Amino acid sequence: MFIPLTVDALIARLLVVGQREKWTEKTIWAQARRPRYKEIRIQKRSSERNILAGGDSEVEPKIRIIHEPSFWLKKIQRYILNMVLEPATDMLMDCVCGCVQGHSIVTNARPHVGARVRIHMDLKDFFPSVSVQRVYTLFYKVFKYETGLAWLLANLCCYLDRLPQGAPTSPMLANMVATPLDWGLTRICRNAGAVYTRYVDDLTFSFRNWVPREFRNEFIRRATRIVGVNGFKVNAEKTGVATQKRRMSVTGVVVNSGLSTPREFRRNLRAAIFNQEAGIPSVDSAEVVRGKLCYVRMVSPRQAISTLGKTTVR
Repeated sequence: MFIPLTVDALIARLLVVGQREKWTEKTIWAQARRPRYKEIRIQKRSSERNILAGGDSEVEPKIRIIHEPSFWLKKIQRYILNMVLEPATDMLMDCVCGCVQGHSIVTNARPHVGARVRIHMDLKDFFPSVSVQRVYTLFYKVFKYETGLAWLLANLCCYLDRLPQGAPTSPMLANMVATPLDWGLTRICRNAGAVYTRYVDDLTFSFRNWVPREFRNEFIRRATRIVGVNGFKVNAEKTGVATQKRRMSVTGVVVNSGLSTPREFRRNLRAAIFNQEAGIPSVDSAEVVRGKLCYVRMVSPRQAISTLGKTTVR
């Protein structure tokens, strides 16, 4: 459901939101014209895993750049997310599982349980691929907002003419802009007998029946073409195929014969729990151990019970 809105109505509501900080209309327009962000550089987990596994530590690690909005701008963006974007989530397809209320990595993995073949693809620079023009078009043509309002909303949510990774509005806006992509991929999956889900920039396709290598390669080519037509790009280095002969995982959840966590993850968690109860120093803090246990419970309550055994951790 799209919320009826005008420029004056939006500004009036934002003035109420910022009443404690004594915002003015000028404050709001300034946030749109000159948004303030702080750049944060974080080493990607893939680089950390490579070093821990004994890889080449001299290779320059891959860095993820996060743009964190200022306190005021983040407050405005949270209002836009809660009051404008989230009421319109019914426009998203059921295959969208990332950053959507009621969905998680579990709902993303569940449709692929028991599949004989799984194809994984990754969208390169997902958020930066969404330009301010595409966000403006979303508000103007899909939400049917007037030009001035569409411009104001787009500029309050973008930075350097792109969706910033770090703004609370970016995941939902990217999901909405990617709706034509989801339609296109769902269409070819229907014709190929495949199941499709998307968790932010992770695309997963699975087949209940066996499909030969030539069929898979042609399917990947067609999916890559659809991704490109819709303004995104596939990260070819992360495209992968798995079959029932080996472990198949979707967003970290093993799906060969049911939902489960990787065996080595549970083994390490069991060791961390033992160390914690025995008073042995451990890499993981008590909070981290509880967090990992909650993750196992979410994926498979049965495995959580077997992982705990007779321990006192709950």
